[in-house]
Amino acid sequence: MSIDLSQVTLMKRQQVEAVTSLSRSTLYDMMAKGRFPKPVRLGPNRVAWRERDVVAWLEQCGANAA
Repeated sequence: MSIDLSQVTLMKRQQVEAVTSLSRSTLYDMMAKGRFPKPVRLGPNRVAWRERDVVAWLEQCGANAA
């Protein structure tokens, strides 16, 4: 399977917090419970979330609320 890296957008934690309105501690708690996508490790002290994973999570939340 080939992935077109030009189509992959990564989000920093602060961006994820802004988009989801979730706090840092809530994000990590939800990840531990399997209720939020886990980030991609970019280095020893750096992680980021795939934008498509966060958008899919937001869409799922919207579908569950309807």
